[in-house]
Amino acid sequence: IALEKEINYTTSLLNKTKENKKSSLVYIDYLDKKISSQERLLQLLNIEQNLLKKQIFKLENKILENEKSINDAEKEIIELKKEYGEILYSLQKNKNERNDLMFIISSETFNQAYKRILFLREYSRARKTQALQITKNQDSLAINKQRLLSQKELIKSKKDLINSIYKFKY
Repeated sequence: IALEKEINYTTSLLNKTKENKKSSLVYIDYLDKKISSQERLLQLLNIEQNLLKKQIFKLENKILENEKSINDAEKEIIELKKEYGEILYSLQKNKNERNDLMFIISSETFNQAYKRILFLREYSRARKTQALQITKNQDSLAINKQRLLSQKELIKSKKDLINSIYKFKY
């Protein structure tokens, strides 16, 4: 009877060991699957991180181009305003000395008077065109500045995303 008890006890120990071995093998199998999945995830994260870095690089180049374009536009606006101001100053300064009607009437021929009228119209049109060009350039500049801000925000969000990927990986 004591031997039977010992045999039964040994059999139960063997069964427990066999169950532990099976569960250990299943656990190891699951660990391998988890490690494999994590490695694939890291590969995907590295690909995404590299893609984001390329996008950031392209955006930074675009920003540099836009900043140059904005600087050029600002210089052009300043030059146009300066020219326009000089014209207005000159007109105001010579207003008392110059009378458009007298300029036309003092013509020697009708043809000369007609040409003077055309000249004054063209001169007036050129001033208006210059004022419109200044306004158009200022509007364009404001749009470009807004675009530049949005590009900088986009870069910031992509860099934040890269940082979050980096934190996730490590």
